[in-house]
Amino acid sequence: MQTNDLKSGLISISLTLVFLLITDIVFSSLLPLIGLGQFRFSLHILFILYLGLRISSPYIAIFIFLIEYFHSLFTIESWAMGTFTGILICLLISVVKDIIHLKTKLMTFLMVQLFQLVWFVIVALMIYLKLDDMSYVWARLINFIPVSIIISFLSPFLFPILDRIWASRDDHLLQDNG
Repeated sequence: MQTNDLKSGLISISLTLVFLLITDIVFSSLLPLIGLGQFRFSLHILFILYLGLRISSPYIAIFIFLIEYFHSLFTIESWAMGTFTGILICLLISVVKDIIHLKTKLMTFLMVQLFQLVWFVIVALMIYLKLDDMSYVWARLINFIPVSIIISFLSPFLFPILDRIWASRDDHLLQDNG
């Protein structure tokens, strides 16, 4: 899917950001209510992985920045580190994109889990280099495992929603206006 038209890309990213804000608000208020306040659950990584796996756009780095910046409203984590990691992951995905086929829910689950693991390793390395202490990395690992499995499980169900958000904006590019 090509998203070269800036206007369609802005509409799609705006809808994605609204979706991100709604899910972040729901998760940041609902999880503590049911006693799961220690889990930091957000779909921002899933949205970035979706962009890397399904969208070809010259604006992808800007889209990643916007997702991370809006996500930073709900976390103390650095949007800069997330943007850097997201761009690295999308570069990695672009290298192996031709051999990745997300035709089944199982493959979608496995690919999202794999790239989340790569995401965690990159962020953990940056945190370790910054703090020179592994205790925070180990604490994040304990949170990462269940959250990444849940996100991977949700990915086959959320990717079709994101397909509609992004594909519906590109329909006019395929129409003959003459």
